[in-house]
Amino acid sequence: MSDEFQDSVVRFSDNVNISNIADAHGILLAALEQNNSITIEIDDLEEVDLTFVQLIESARRSAAEGKRSIALRKA
Repeated sequence: MSDEFQDSVVRFSDNVNISNIADAHGILLAALEQNNSITIEIDDLEEVDLTFVQLIESARRSAAEGKRSIALRKA
């Protein structure tokens, strides 16, 4: 792992569901490629569906395989 990698906060707001999960996937994928650690803030989420839960679990597994970490945070 390179020292150039940083920690990142990803914020989702409004709704994350089947209609926009591809956007959320792209955001998480880019963050995972560029950071050692990602904190996903979910404070401003109003509604999610199962696709969001699946995306978070998939991202968690991918991060673990790459020796990176993901955390969820709600203030």
